[in-house]
Amino acid sequence: MKKIIKLFTLIFLISFSVSNVSFAENPIKVILNNKALHFDVNPTIVNGRTLVPVREIFEALDCKVGWDEKSKTVIATKGDTYISLTVDSNYGVKNGEKIQLETPAKIINGKTMVPLRFIGESLNASILWDDKTKTISIKSLETIIVNNTQEFIDAIGSNRKIVIREGVSLNLSSIKATYIKNPNVHWEEVYDGYELILENIENFSIQGQNSGYSDILVEPRYANVLTFKNCSKLNFKNINVGHTPDKGSCTGGVFVFENCGDINIEKSRLFGCGTEGLNLNGVNKLNFVDSIITDCTYDLMTIDSSSNIEFENSTLSETIAFNGLINISNSYNVKFDNCDIHNNKANRSYDKSNGCLMDVDLSENVYIENSRIYNNEVSSIFRNAESVIVKDTVIEEN
Repeated sequence: MKKIIKLFTLIFLISFSVSNVSFAENPIKVILNNKALHFDVNPTIVNGRTLVPVREIFEALDCKVGWDEKSKTVIATKGDTYISLTVDSNYGVKNGEKIQLETPAKIINGKTMVPLRFIGESLNASILWDDKTKTISIKSLETIIVNNTQEFIDAIGSNRKIVIREGVSLNLSSIKATYIKNPNVHWEEVYDGYELILENIENFSIQGQNSGYSDILVEPRYANVLTFKNCSKLNFKNINVGHTPDKGSCTGGVFVFENCGDINIEKSRLFGCGTEGLNLNGVNKLNFVDSIITDCTYDLMTIDSSSNIEFENSTLSETIAFNGLINISNSYNVKFDNCDIHNNKANRSYDKSNGCLMDVDLSENVYIENSRIYNNEVSSIFRNAESVIVKDTVIEEN
C-alpha cells in the first residue's frame, strides 16, 4: 500500500512540474529587428512567460554580460542601463530599482534562462507575441543622431531613440509648418502660429547627447512645445524645453500627454513655459526624476483622470498661478518624493483667497514625502487637504 501511495505521489509531482514548464513541439521563434535568433537551448514557457538563454539574448541586444557564480546572478550593461537577475529570485533590478517578476530566472538543463519580456522592456525594446505562429518579435530602439529641426521631425516614430547632437538647439518654429510625410506627426494651428502633435507612437525616446541640456523650443506663445496623443513607452532625458523669446500665454505649455502611458522624464528642465510645465489627461504611469519645472505663468501642472504619477528628487519653483499651482483631479496614486517646491506664487486671481499650492479634487492616494515646501506666496497649502497624505516633509515660511 505504501509503495502505491509513493508511486501516485511521484506521478503527481512529475505532472505538476511539467504543467509549469512547457516544451512545445514546435519551438518558439524569436525575431529581433526582423532577424531570427538561434539558441543552443530552445526558449521555454514557464508559468505563461517565455524564458530564453541568457548570454545569447543579451549579446543579441548589444549588452555586456557577466555572471556571479556565488550568488547565481546575471549582470548586463548597455550604455547607462544596468540590469541584474538572480536565479530563482522574484525580483529583477534595473539601475538600482527592484522590479517584481512574474517568472524568475531559472537554470534548466544546465542552462541559465531569463524572462524575455523583462529583458526587452528594461532595454526599451518592444515585445510582441504571435500565438498562432508561436513567434516573439522584438523591436529594439533605432538610434538617430539629429543636427537640426527638420532631421528631428523626420526621425520621430516608434522604436526610435532621437539623440540631439551636443551643441544643437532645436527651434520647432524655424521650419515652415506644412504637410509632414511622417504619419505620426502633424501641425495644428493656434492663435499665433502652429504646434507639433505626435500621435500613436510606442517605444520612443528623446535625449541630449551628453549630460548637459539640449534645447527644444517654440516661438508661438499659444503653442504647446510638444503634444503626445495615444502614445506609450516615452523617455526624455537631458533636454531643456520651453518658449522663446517670450513666455507662452493662455494655452501655451511645455509637455501635453493625452491618453498616454509609461512615460519617463529624467534630468530635464521645463521652463518659461506659459501656462504650465505638464498637462496630463488620461495618463497611466509617469515618472518625473531629477528634473525641474520652473518659471511658468499660469501654474506648474494639471493632472486629470490619471494614475501612478510620481515626482522624485525634483524641483518645482518660480511660478505664478491664478489659483492652484499643482492641480489634481479625478486621479489616484500621485506621489511627490524628495522634492523641493519653493518660491512660487498663487496670487494672479482677483480673489487671492483661491490661491493654493495644491488643489486636489475627487482624487485618492496623493502623497508628499521627504520633501520641502517653503517660500511660497499662497493663501493655503492644500485645498481639500483630507485627500493629501504628508509624511516627513518640511513646510515653512509660506
